[in-house]
Amino acid sequence: MNRKKLIPLLLFLLLLLLIVCVWCHSGNIVKNRAIGTLPKQDIDFNFVKKANTLELKGHFSSDKSIQTLHTAMGNTQFTNLSSTNEALLAKEGVISLTQKLLLLFNEHYQEGSIVYANGTLTIEGVVENEAHKHAIDELLSHSTITSKNNTRVLPPPPTAEEEAQLEAKRLAQAEVKALAQKEADEKRKAQEAQAQLEAERLAQAEANTLAQKEAEEKKKAQEAQAKLEAEKLAQEKRKLLEAKMQEIIETEHITFELNKATLTEKSINTVSHIATILQENPQINVEIGGHTDSLGNDDYNLNLSQKRVNAVKAKLMSMEIDESRMKAVGYGETQALVSNDSKENRRKNRRVEFKILGE
Repeated sequence: MNRKKLIPLLLFLLLLLLIVCVWCHSGNIVKNRAIGTLPKQDIDFNFVKKANTLELKGHFSSDKSIQTLHTAMGNTQFTNLSSTNEALLAKEGVISLTQKLLLLFNEHYQEGSIVYANGTLTIEGVVENEAHKHAIDELLSHSTITSKNNTRVLPPPPTAEEEAQLEAKRLAQAEVKALAQKEADEKRKAQEAQAQLEAERLAQAEANTLAQKEAEEKKKAQEAQAKLEAEKLAQEKRKLLEAKMQEIIETEHITFELNKATLTEKSINTVSHIATILQENPQINVEIGGHTDSLGNDDYNLNLSQKRVNAVKAKLMSMEIDESRMKAVGYGETQALVSNDSKENRRKNRRVEFKILGE
């Protein structure tokens, strides 16, 4: 072969070799780095037993470790949820100890767990007697694996005598509870009865109050009605008495001596009749009004009318009519009945009137 052609070929082969070496070296670095990133941890696993079923979760370095533990379970139903990772460190001592524990665990534990984590093997569960727990303790004591036995021992079943005592105690407690319930029910019923009585009492009191109020209102209404009727009767009676006195005066007249306040003899008799009416009706009070005609001075007429009613009042007092029952008022010529344009009309205006003021 030509040397000039051989040299480039050798250079190409050398370059290819160099590339392969670099690639292999890089692969080993990556592989070593990948392995280096895996945790340098011991195998971690968790056995859980429930109703004759074992479940395994965790990470193992090989399927052999899992198979070793599976073999120790015998015919127990097994669920394997674990995984393998060759990068994990194998712990044959842990596998071996767990294998031995499983033989006892599977036989004596109805429920429980065997957990290996953070370098510690922990047994949890319940056994029927102390001997079963002691067997686990014996296995753990001969191993260098860090371990904890948290197994609890069920208390022994009670004897017939203890059963009888427990039953007697249960019955006594039930009786006490029933008695307490009965007392509570009776107390509640008593409270409800008391509350019912109180409610009825309040309702009755309210009804009585309402009835009393209605009775009082009815009484007040009756009294008011009676008062109205009494006032009406009294008013009618006053009108009748007033009309009667007016009739006496119109019939018999009350007259005076000319330009004087002296009653005539005939007028005294008329006043006597008026006095009889006042004596028979002591509950009424009267006003004695005096009036004149328009002849003469106004002041004179006013003064004359006052003197004349004072004379009538004095005569009635002499006839045992109390002064407090009478009011004498002279009006002079201010309240004429008719015009003073004739002798007859002036006679009508000269008069004494009695008005009942009330009782």
